[in-house]
Amino acid sequence: MIDEGGAIKTTLLAIPSITALTGSGSAARLWPDRVAPLAGYNPTQGIAIAWATRGGGSLYNRAMMSPRIQFKVWGADVVTARQGYAALVDALDGKSPGLIRGAILETLGQPGNEQSVNAGWDYILCFFTIWLVR
Repeated sequence: MIDEGGAIKTTLLAIPSITALTGSGSAARLWPDRVAPLAGYNPTQGIAIAWATRGGGSLYNRAMMSPRIQFKVWGADVVTARQGYAALVDALDGKSPGLIRGAILETLGQPGNEQSVNAGWDYILCFFTIWLVR
């Protein structure tokens, strides 16, 4: 089985336009298998991207996967969150970077505002189908 969260993180960490916004290495604000930010994060620290699998499938004895991934991009305001979303789309849509064999944007970014624990935080929500091969 392919670790899709780990494969996406490894790929995003190798894309300079993403790490310029989220940081790099272990301090990067790139969080797999999450729909909420890590404890201690505040949007004033910079753009953060979290993602989680929301469906998809696998073929060839799980050697190929096509998960549907929900990405959530936070920023200090909606304009900043949209900059992170644009960098994500530019890095992935229609491309095959790193461990990703293909990525297609399914749903254009939708702005939102957190209503619970992190009330007032702006984000952009979007969905991709991503193809991964073991």
